[in-house]
Amino acid sequence: MPWTKAIQFLQSTKAEIERVHWPSKEKTARLTALVVILTLGVGLYIGLLDILLTQATASIFIR
Repeated sequence: MPWTKAIQFLQSTKAEIERVHWPSKEKTARLTALVVILTLGVGLYIGLLDILLTQATASIFIR
């Protein structure tokens, strides 16, 4: 039967998901906040570096 393999796959997938250790809501919120803060920090750093390098190259070539 073509459905037996699909059913076996779904059953094994469900069993695997039940064995996964899911993080708590608090840990998920903490790690999400950390990712957002680090992303903003890196973006700010790259943006400032871009501004500085743009001004530096403009002052060199506009002379």
